[in-house]
Amino acid sequence: PLRAIAVAERALLQPDLDPVVLDSLAIVFSQTNHPARAVALFDEAIARQAGQPSLFFNRALALRACERLDEAERDLESCLALNPKHGKAHFALATLRRPGQAEARAVRAKRLQDWLLQAPDVDEAPALALFHELDAGGRHASAWPVLEGVMRRRRQMAPAESTRALFDRLAHSLPASDALELT
Repeated sequence: PLRAIAVAERALLQPDLDPVVLDSLAIVFSQTNHPARAVALFDEAIARQAGQPSLFFNRALALRACERLDEAERDLESCLALNPKHGKAHFALATLRRPGQAEARAVRAKRLQDWLLQAPDVDEAPALALFHELDAGGRHASAWPVLEGVMRRRRQMAPAESTRALFDRLAHSLPASDALELT
């Protein structure tokens, strides 16, 4: 992490950095536990390219790490306004877990339900977001079937090979001294 920070700091000395570069450097700071520094870089990137949904999403994650939840929520909503199909933004918004948001959760749940009805084969992030919105909103009976659907799709996508067969194949590929026997 220290080397990554040092390289990022050196890169920041360059004049007129592109918003994509600023985004990448901000991600380095976020991932090395310097979210406040990341927020400042995301601010600069957004000032230069405000129409990029990923910048708002990434800044929202850094804001969440700084416990600035109202601002994180606004950025996630900005991301979704620019790209309503950003599944990870839906999930991040659903998992902010802020009390007293029953009406907002209901609106987001409806938006997700409508999207999933139109595009049932999207990645699982929107379905997991819907589960969170419904569950946190106290609509448990509606939430669990959504989660069961995600799990059913995961099982359908899993290879037909059994877990035992996978383990046996792995065990046989190891040198004899590393192999384990199942009893």
